Amino acid sequence: MECIVKDLPVYYEEHGEGKPVLCLHGFAVDHRLVKGALEPVFEQESGYRRIYLDLPGMGQTPRRDWIENADVMLEVVKQFIAKVIGEESFLLVGNSYGGYLALGLASDPSLHIDGLFLMGPCVIADYTKRKLPVKGEAVIDPELKSMITSPADYENFLAMFVIATKENWHRFEVEILSGLRVADTFFLKGYRKRGYGFSFEDQLKELRFVKPICVLTGEWDDAVGYEDAWQLLKDLPQLTFVTLDGVGHNLHIENSEAFNLHLREWLRQI
Repeated sequence: MECIVKDLPVYYEEHGEGKPVLCLHGFAVDHRLVKGALEPVFEQESGYRRIYLDLPGMGQTPRRDWIENADVMLEVVKQFIAKVIGEESFLLVGNSYGGYLALGLASDPSLHIDGLFLMGPCVIADYTKRKLPVKGEAVIDPELKSMITSPADYENFLAMFVIATKENWHRFEVEILSGLRVADTFFLKGYRKRGYGFSFEDQLKELRFVKPICVLTGEWDDAVGYEDAWQLLKDLPQLTFVTLDGVGHNLHIENSEAFNLHLREWLRQI
């Protein structure tokens, strides 16, 4: 499906009917990451209309030169919401950079967001200013290397995962690597230089989100860490904040059982 925002055809998929759930993926991947994470739970739940979009320059949504920075990217998402969801209240899920965009949406009082679920969210755009843990030693299946034909893919997998099993490789290949392969790298490199962070990032410290919010982080997440998210969100009144032991940035794959449990509990709180 497509939603036209200005001259930009935004690709998205819908699954199920009922309460809208807008799902935002991370940087350089596409909707397949969040879809792979969420659908095992939502397929067993009724009453939810899941909306998975591809952000500009990622997946099947093309780039546009007028998308110069995060403020403009956020406005694209807001216009998408206006056209696809309208005035209806909705739930919001954000992964990594999608979590950053979700916080930007949550800071807009005109949007009717009934709950926020963040998966390893980025909260500080400048990588050099993030408090990051030292990644632990990976647990590697000894048969894994022989089944991956591309050395570059193997190294990329190990760079992003702590628990390197054949099962996790399969999900990485289907849900993450597939998106990385089609990303518009030229556009994304320029975007990072021009304005990866919001002009109002400091104002996120004043976020007053009073609906249920669940934040899942990884103990060994050396991409965004967990300390910054805790400092930013710790005073929110309906916060569930979890740091999962022994996993990295892709915590939804490395500990899917705990991830599914907390997603179901968040839905119950809603």
